[in-house]
Amino acid sequence: MLLADEENASAFGMAWLADRALLCGDAAGVRRTCGFRRQDVPAAVAEGIPGHSAETVSADARASAALAKGILALVERDVPAGIVHPVDGTKLLLNIGTMLSGGMVPFAHPSALRAAIEIRTIEGQEQTEVIRAVEAALAVAGLANRVKVELQDLPLDWIPGGAIVRDEHLLNCASGAWRTFLVSVQNVV
Repeated sequence: MLLADEENASAFGMAWLADRALLCGDAAGVRRTCGFRRQDVPAAVAEGIPGHSAETVSADARASAALAKGILALVERDVPAGIVHPVDGTKLLLNIGTMLSGGMVPFAHPSALRAAIEIRTIEGQEQTEVIRAVEAALAVAGLANRVKVELQDLPLDWIPGGAIVRDEHLLNCASGAWRTFLVSVQNVV
């Protein structure tokens, strides 16, 4: 129940259940092996000269070339460097190109192409800090004028990292309950 439709901001999962008052409980917790994180999904947007693919348009003027260089620049750099989870030391996770979009037909240069940038944020990070780091990596690659960073529509525009539980007693209780659950599931299967 807790993970239903999580990859779509839970629109048809937890959000759907909550909207219909189908949930009850005193608290909820999420345990991930890489720490407590949520995601932000901006997009890298490259613009270029549109036209029929038979037209002579230099590679540097095409949106496809700029986006490919932008994706490579973000994949090759540690963006943003130095930000780590305060409990387990996990680094911020950036996935570029989890969704690609643009163009209308396969035989024309599109005026713009987009690549989703999934960012698994850490508690305390600010949206502007992360976006500036992505923009800086694009600028270092010489793409500041060719590839822009745009935020997605709600609810994917910015989801801050969740609060980190540091209470040792609570963490031990949760770990014990999780181990008990896993053992019971293994015995059923």
